[in-house]
Amino acid sequence: MFSEAPYSFLFVIIYHFMKEYMFFARMEDAAPIKNYIDEFLNFTPSQLIAAYNETVDLGFVGSREQARRVIALHNAMKKVLGSSPINIINNSVIVLGEKIDSSNQQI
Repeated sequence: MFSEAPYSFLFVIIYHFMKEYMFFARMEDAAPIKNYIDEFLNFTPSQLIAAYNETVDLGFVGSREQARRVIALHNAMKKVLGSSPINIINNSVIVLGEKIDSSNQQI
């Protein structure tokens, strides 16, 4: 029988890397990101938080389109909520923070 310990450790490592995405911007990224921002700016604060928490639950799956959406979500959260738990390092590494407690909407 397999021990759970190695699998738990492996899960922690994989989960950590699913919270980061290396994104190299291309010219064709601007329009989709703007469209997502426009969509997110119509969300209520609670809807933005729910969208963010769903993203954290899923983690990055390697999709460029998902990364575009997360960049837009980051920008919309900053505009609507004043801050974002998403961190973008050197305009290339997107890092998801922890889930937001929707009861107090503290970021």
